[in-house]
Amino acid sequence: MSKIFTTGNITEASTILANTALYNQMKSDILAHPNWEHVETITPASVIAVWDVLKCMTPGNGLEQDFYLILGRTVATGTIYCFTVDDWNPTTKAIKGYGFWQNTTGKTYDAEGRLTDTWVLNITPPSQSGVLPLSGVYASTATTIKWWVIVDDDYFCVAMNGSPNHFFHGGTYIPLTLLQTDAPIFSSQYKQTGTGNDGYITRHPAMAGLTNQKSSALAAYCGGSMTSSGQGYTEALGWLGYDNRFADPLNDNKRHANQVAINLYLNPITDQAIHGYGIGKHPPDRMRHLGSQIPSGSIVWGDTYTLEGKLWVPFLPTDMRIWNTGVAA
Repeated sequence: MSKIFTTGNITEASTILANTALYNQMKSDILAHPNWEHVETITPASVIAVWDVLKCMTPGNGLEQDFYLILGRTVATGTIYCFTVDDWNPTTKAIKGYGFWQNTTGKTYDAEGRLTDTWVLNITPPSQSGVLPLSGVYASTATTIKWWVIVDDDYFCVAMNGSPNHFFHGGTYIPLTLLQTDAPIFSSQYKQTGTGNDGYITRHPAMAGLTNQKSSALAAYCGGSMTSSGQGYTEALGWLGYDNRFADPLNDNKRHANQVAINLYLNPITDQAIHGYGIGKHPPDRMRHLGSQIPSGSIVWGDTYTLEGKLWVPFLPTDMRIWNTGVAA
């Protein structure tokens, strides 16, 4: 199935209505793709938040398992939450195999390197701390939101342009180095504060089968220099520069942002002891990195790049990451 790309503007009478309309638009566009399926809508008795569980199905996603996208919104403000997870329990309404911010207490990890903790969706949204699910969070402070959505067999991405700017991106991750575990699911997004980036994979190869262990985010993205600490301090997607050591020999040694470097941390306090590195990639037709900052004012929201016969869009006019819309140029 080819990609589905949609874009448009939302204008409502209030910010709550604008955020709610964006949420419904995201859900509708993702479910328009035949490899994504709506599993359940959860409305807790307190009605603090409403949750939708969406499933990306095997074998279309290239994995031996389904994975899940969790969408949530608060009723009072329309604030949107978005994260990808390995497992979903329809009986208990609990998710497992999610990314988290920081673990400062001893925890147990299963044979796949996943935190064994679960988190139930029929409670208030996660607070973006500790071992609670690390999600993208978006709340427009304006009544008008520009947006685009790209969805494919194995991933989705949604970008918002307005006040503030934001993106969510989640899907499969293909290791290029030998890892102790599979590491198929990843997610990245702007931080909930609106600056920087967050990223994680749902399985930590360094933690597989361990008990009473501390760790930082399951696996923190890094932008190539591998000198900064993990969560959010470096480019969430892509190796910068043109060093051929990081080129893709299967793709004419091109330097794409689909190569994702990961620092594997064990110490959550100082992030000084790096256990190891991993590198993986997105499918090469998903997204790339332009390699340098785009001058302000050179392009505006809605402008596209033409690359290999397709139209590519940035999530922000001055940002270096571009996504393939699948639309012929």
